[in-house]
Amino acid sequence: PGLNRDEDMTVIADKLRLALRSPFSIGGHDLLLTASLGVALFPDDGPSVESLLHNATVALKRAKARGGDSWDVHAPRSRALAAERQAKEGALRKALVQNDLELFWQPVVECETGAIVGVEALLRWENPRAGADADFVSLAEVAGLAVPLGHWTLRAACRQANLWHKAGHQSLVVSVNVSERQLHHPALLKLIRRVLDETSLPPACLELEISEGEIRRQPERTIAQLAQLRELGLRVALDGFGTGESRLGHLYRLPIDTLKIDGSVVAEATTSHDQEAVITAAVALARSRKLRVVAEGVETEAQRVLLVRWQCDRMQGSLCGPPAAAPDTERLLLRQRKAGRALADDAPGGGARRLL
Repeated sequence: PGLNRDEDMTVIADKLRLALRSPFSIGGHDLLLTASLGVALFPDDGPSVESLLHNATVALKRAKARGGDSWDVHAPRSRALAAERQAKEGALRKALVQNDLELFWQPVVECETGAIVGVEALLRWENPRAGADADFVSLAEVAGLAVPLGHWTLRAACRQANLWHKAGHQSLVVSVNVSERQLHHPALLKLIRRVLDETSLPPACLELEISEGEIRRQPERTIAQLAQLRELGLRVALDGFGTGESRLGHLYRLPIDTLKIDGSVVAEATTSHDQEAVITAAVALARSRKLRVVAEGVETEAQRVLLVRWQCDRMQGSLCGPPAAAPDTERLLLRQRKAGRALADDAPGGGARRLL
């Protein structure tokens, strides 16, 4: 019941398949299973239980014939949607294996000076069937690819960060988003240690971002995992603060280094006293805990001026520059470094000056 669109059925089928992939612990052993599903919809596929079960069984046989660990649906219209979705999943799996993915980089700059101090890694996929696919992250989640994609992103980001460090940008901090599923994966800590060893990247130059909503779902478990990450020397950022049921009091318990204020709060803060209060309170609390504060979604100079007045440390958004491929980001970093040297050379007595 409650299926308003044919697309809803595809989401439910994928969620069932993904749920059954979780290990079953029996007699001290973890068993990994896959499932095949056959789907029939009322009333399109029959008016009775018997006819629905029959048509679902026909669909199940088609799913098994494809090798299993998949699903099929009896209704012709829904089958077309299911085929399209499964084709996209197959293309995404292929892209992951063949490294046909790309990272774009969004600058993080100081509010007062405009100096680039970090970049956030954003995963992009050019789907050969449909062009740039903006919804592939949700597809990866229901297809069981969220963890492999997250691991790929982490490894690729650290490799690129190492190249930038070798090119002279040693203080640049690279931020990578981590989903709740990836954060609680048992291999995450081992993967991070191995990647840091492989790339020789200083741990302090890697920042992992996790959203506040994901922390709320399993607070104690997440806090313990974040504490372990920080013991490796990494930085941890709380992303998307100010949305939903944000609670300032929780910030005292979280083992984090950076507080990122959601762009929706920043957008309304110039006209809403309530949202302004959220930012000023968050900054005050962050100061007491020695946290950095980053404002997201900054689009105008007026917003930047207010953020400086509110003593916000850093910002990112269209005002700072759109996400760009690694070569374009490299050119941006080189321009900044050359400009910084020129300012230092022109400063009275040869003293360094801040990049404006």
